[in-house]
Amino acid sequence: MTRKELYEQYEAFKTFSLDFQKRKKGQKTENPAQKAERIAYLLHNWEAFMRYYFPKYTSADFAPFHRRLAEDFINNKRIIMSRAFAREHGKSTFMVMLLIYAAIKGLIKNHLHVSRTEDNATRLLAPIKKNFESNHLLISDFGDFQTLTNKWTDSEFVVAIKQENNQQSTINNISFRSLGMGKILVVRKMTPKE
Repeated sequence: MTRKELYEQYEAFKTFSLDFQKRKKGQKTENPAQKAERIAYLLHNWEAFMRYYFPKYTSADFAPFHRRLAEDFINNKRIIMSRAFAREHGKSTFMVMLLIYAAIKGLIKNHLHVSRTEDNATRLLAPIKKNFESNHLLISDFGDFQTLTNKWTDSEFVVAIKQENNQQSTINNISFRSLGMGKILVVRKMTPKE
């Protein structure tokens, strides 16, 4: 490799690195129309959405069972899902990304995470809550998810998602709850104040 080629590769890497750092911090080098176009594309392509908003989780391609799971989940309005997969295949991480995608896209209104114990269910719900609280890429594109609700605990939180359609803005509240087996499920009607 010549010195000139090395220098060109270095400059390209430097530009990529700076863009990546800006993206990581939620700073974009795009105008509002480009941002809206990018977000619309990402919301219509779950794989691109996951790769963009969760770069540290998506270093490998999705497996066929991930794709089938996503398609089944996205294409069914009401679904009760129980799947068995081998260990160490990124099931929990994939479901975190898929649930966040579904919430932001408006595909779900409620998510009930049930496990053997409430502590275990709450532990499995924690990465979803953490991403809504601290994923700078999501927050920079969709706003603060917890500003409009007063429910924000480890075992139950309501996410406020601003959605824009045809120049109109609406706020959708999506409830995430954890429940252990043997616990009583108390159904509450969500009011605008919640």
